[in-house]
Amino acid sequence: MAELIDTLTGLLADIPARSGRLNRYRQAYDGRSPSAYMSRESRKAIDQRLNTLGVNYPRMYVRAVTDRLGISGYRRQGAEELDTRTWELWRTAGLTASAPLIHTDRLIYGNAYVTVWSHRDNPRQPVVMLDSPLTANASIDPATGDTLAGVRMWETADGIRHALLMEPDHLTRWQGKRDVPPEHAGTWQLIEHLPNPWGRVPMVPFTRHETADDIDGTSLLSDVLDLADGYAKVLQDAVVTSEYYARPRRWATGLEIEYDENDEPRDPFGDSRFLQSEDPETKFGQLNAASLDGYKTLLDQFTAAIGSVTGLPPHYLGIYGNQPANAESIRASESQLVAQAYTEQYGLDSPWSQVAGWLNAIADNLTDIPAGLLPRWENPETRTPAAEADAALKLSTIGVPLRALLDQPLRYEPHQIKAIMDARRSDQIEAASLNALTGGTNGTR
Repeated sequence: MAELIDTLTGLLADIPARSGRLNRYRQAYDGRSPSAYMSRESRKAIDQRLNTLGVNYPRMYVRAVTDRLGISGYRRQGAEELDTRTWELWRTAGLTASAPLIHTDRLIYGNAYVTVWSHRDNPRQPVVMLDSPLTANASIDPATGDTLAGVRMWETADGIRHALLMEPDHLTRWQGKRDVPPEHAGTWQLIEHLPNPWGRVPMVPFTRHETADDIDGTSLLSDVLDLADGYAKVLQDAVVTSEYYARPRRWATGLEIEYDENDEPRDPFGDSRFLQSEDPETKFGQLNAASLDGYKTLLDQFTAAIGSVTGLPPHYLGIYGNQPANAESIRASESQLVAQAYTEQYGLDSPWSQVAGWLNAIADNLTDIPAGLLPRWENPETRTPAAEADAALKLSTIGVPLRALLDQPLRYEPHQIKAIMDARRSDQIEAASLNALTGGTNGTR
């Protein structure tokens, strides 16, 4: 029991320890970065009309990469045909919608977790649970990369904190108080003890490694946060200047200022745009408006720096005059972003392969976890339907089979490919039958 408590609290202690660092990435993704909140003086200058102001480049960057990480099927290593059984399990488990969430958390925090287990009412129905580093942790064998132990933590509305500790030989469920730090051993009570028939921890870490010694993972946003904060600061200054100084301001001297009952100065002209005074000594004038050109130059520099660091093309960043003229220009401008997507796909191959193995093991009641199930990634390059059709036509002239063309470059789903091939086969059989009945003239004389 004491060993279980030590393992549980040891894994849970890392979650609040890293939450301070990771929360900054989440705030930036949600557009709640502290730099986006305007100061009291700035809000007062624009009559309290804005509380936050900034362009959410972190979210744009994450979404631009995530949108290029689509999985459209699975195949077994060494096989040419897609594994329809694995793809069916994938879709039944809801991973068509859940996989982008894991990709998003992995890019934001540098890590994410997927836990696969059987349904309580149906042991052969896989259930997939998603976690971020703010709610889960795992101990990894540095030699093999296997998960030695994993923990999930969640809270319910009744003020109870729950934890699930997963180890190779058993799983244990715990309860504790929400107002007590999770690393305190005295807060946890053992609720349930379950044997682990697979002898392996059913949690798969999705760690985004930047270097060989990068153990905890690195956020995709690590290089762009300061630039986005600087952009928000300059943008706020520009708005305040536009409201308070950029519009022409008139002045008058020699006027007697009256005060209201609250001892506040009363505008001698009210809402009238016509300025007049009975005092011949009164003088009127106008101050020159402040120029905003300096802000524009600085914002352009920040935008260019963000584009250089992230690889986002100019037409993503709203830089006018840099719109691609054709499909080739789009591909050239997105080359760095596409290369980033390919790199992320390589890092996701192994964890998604493990998840597919768990799905098959639970659905087929296997004691061993199948290996060698590889995801098929959609092409991360931006291609129009016309460009894909043109590429397929050129490949067909050199003898590439139709089934291969439907897969790439046309990117049809496996069930769509099967339907097209069945329809094509039916047409060929019908044409052959008609030729046989008409003596090869196909019904004409």
